[in-house]
Amino acid sequence: MSDLLLNACVFCQICNNNHRTVPFEENSKMVVFNNVTPAAKYHFLVAPKIHIDQTNLCTEEHIELIHDMVDFGRSCLLERGGDLEGSKIGFHKPVGTSVSHLHLHCIYPASEISTKYQMKQSEVFISPDTLIGNVKRKLRFQRDGNPK
Repeated sequence: MSDLLLNACVFCQICNNNHRTVPFEENSKMVVFNNVTPAAKYHFLVAPKIHIDQTNLCTEEHIELIHDMVDFGRSCLLERGGDLEGSKIGFHKPVGTSVSHLHLHCIYPASEISTKYQMKQSEVFISPDTLIGNVKRKLRFQRDGNPK
């Protein structure tokens, strides 16, 4: 990835500690930080340290990373007193993304999400399972010509 793109992507800046937003959790693959416009009491983002532009660009090699992002996000929710049953965890489709860097939204409690935000989310928000299913369908289509 070019230095120009890394410098332009705000999430790459956060991942590289070159931004005023400071991650509150981090491991070798990803960072976790608060959303600047939270939809509920806890609304944070899990972003991989590698730059993947959008969900539609995820490939088979990213499936493990997606699982790791979900596990890390759930762990952070639980550490902060959240409840997985009352949470909303997912990714934006490309049309709904404000930052072009793959990131997972972890929101708790989901009951605090405003009706307006919920409607927007239903149109552009996908679950981790849906994203992984989309990646696997794309792989089958590339391999067999059959997306089913």
